[in-house]
Amino acid sequence: MKKLYKRAVIVFMAALIVISLCGCAGSGEEGPGFDLHQVGGGAAEADENASGAVAVRAAFDEFLDSQFADFVTEDTLTLHYTLRYPENFGIERPEPTLGEWGTEYFATIEEQTRQDMVTLKSFPRADLGDEQQLIYDILEYYLELDIGFFDEGLTYYMSLLKPYSGMQAELPILLAEYKFYDESDVLDYLALLKDVDRFFKSALSFEEEKAEMGLGKADIALEAIIESCNDFTALRTNNFLIEIFGEKIEELGLPAEKAEKYAEENKDSVLNDVIPAYDSLVAGLKALKGKGKNDSGLCHFDKGKEYYEYMVKSSVGTTESLESLAEKIDGRLDMVSYATSYLINENEGVYEKMLKPDFGATDPEEIIDMLKYGMMGFFPENAGATHTLKSLHPSLASSFPAAFYLSVPIDDYSSAVIYINKGSMSEDDLFPVLAHEGYPGHLYQDTYFKSTGMHPMREALSSIGYIEGWATYAEINSYMFAEFPDMGREVAMLLGFNTEYRLAIQSRCDIGVNYEGWTYDELKEYLKGYGIDSSASWRSIYEYVIKDPAKILRYYLGYLEFETLYDNAYKQMGDGFSLIDFHKCILDVGPVPFFIVEEAVARLIS
Repeated sequence: MKKLYKRAVIVFMAALIVISLCGCAGSGEEGPGFDLHQVGGGAAEADENASGAVAVRAAFDEFLDSQFADFVTEDTLTLHYTLRYPENFGIERPEPTLGEWGTEYFATIEEQTRQDMVTLKSFPRADLGDEQQLIYDILEYYLELDIGFFDEGLTYYMSLLKPYSGMQAELPILLAEYKFYDESDVLDYLALLKDVDRFFKSALSFEEEKAEMGLGKADIALEAIIESCNDFTALRTNNFLIEIFGEKIEELGLPAEKAEKYAEENKDSVLNDVIPAYDSLVAGLKALKGKGKNDSGLCHFDKGKEYYEYMVKSSVGTTESLESLAEKIDGRLDMVSYATSYLINENEGVYEKMLKPDFGATDPEEIIDMLKYGMMGFFPENAGATHTLKSLHPSLASSFPAAFYLSVPIDDYSSAVIYINKGSMSEDDLFPVLAHEGYPGHLYQDTYFKSTGMHPMREALSSIGYIEGWATYAEINSYMFAEFPDMGREVAMLLGFNTEYRLAIQSRCDIGVNYEGWTYDELKEYLKGYGIDSSASWRSIYEYVIKDPAKILRYYLGYLEFETLYDNAYKQMGDGFSLIDFHKCILDVGPVPFFIVEEAVARLIS
């Protein structure tokens, strides 16, 4: 399966503008399919029907195996970060590649997407097993969205290069954390270094085509992408990809002569392949400046609203209309504002404590221990995965948010890495950052689900809205379940409201600018209505939602879905409600579009 929105290997802490509650600053070949006439006859006996169902399920499993193999072999990074032992899944390693991009690539995806839908529909859903029916529903959801994407002619709205989550920003980390399980991984890695220039040229060529069609990026977006490239190339001979290679190769225990040879090859490729590829990309992006016809929201493009709707449904996993989502956000903002005012007015000094909270610890490992202890009794037991905390290299500090988590392979989830960007946060940020990225956020959710023995195809169909929504839900609620020696319950509530307030404001502005067509002045007046009088905040929010439309919605709309599910379950179940059972229900169903999570919670309630 070639999915337009692949499951993210890197999952980020939301990049929030500094405002507070009070307004301060495949192969392409035809799949196996299934012929209904092959199963039983019009007057089949019960045993024949049962036999037919077995055959349907076996054929569907073959179809899923083919889809999964297509997904993981599309590029080497996806394969490496998804499977440690691909041979155990009957998958041979293809020639190392960073993948394809451009009009021919999208034409291939379109053809395969339409064929995949035909194949999927050939299976009688009622004859499938429970897990197969679940995967059927997820696959149908994404295929319908992608077919609509192609029917609308939205191909030229796609982009590999984005200010905050583009491949040019993520690639250095993906290369740095490319684990060497054996010598073949070293060879694949070195081949990928030599593929960077080709890959970036295909991405740049597509951007040039877009600009010629009047769909080029705004200059502020181009400048942000260029900055992320320059951050990486600022250090040349002492680039961190050269520094870290020695540590990784040493762990393999190769003969010294061979290890030294590979280290020299890595250095040569970083200096003569990777960095020049970034330099060429920067030169090409600079040449595109001034060619963008739209420096406002997406909806000012011809089919911008349609593409925005696609992004929200595809990446968030919601079936609600944008109008309904905007109303929901407005309602939550009113609720949060009222609750905040009440807490501040009724509890003297809590606002000051919220601005400078005392979490009882500043050491990251101590905070993680605090979080793991605090979540006991509220969340199911975790999968037992270990974690490593790493500091982001200073050269990348301005290109990344406060922290991010690297997804682990589905067949080796025993250890995971969280990067902390010390250059973009204070000690006060550590607690929410580690709750979001670690426990009970990304690391916990990712390793828990992989420990359930999920079908590997689920990795290809993961919903980023569920993933980021869960981490945001975990972050906001962590203030309440953790025990802070010198922090009252009211302060903890305010901290959660403050995070939600900022996310809600940015999300509402994202919809306003990119879907409703707000101008800068209209956004400014909206923010003034919530007491935000900082021109720096107005400009930052406006530019953020233009640079990376709908990105913030994954966090906040995903969070709102979980909060709504919690409220409904609590109200309907009354004394029979169990928070740990509620969380287990959500975690067991895993990262899926939210209509499926709703069905799972409905079964819990009944």
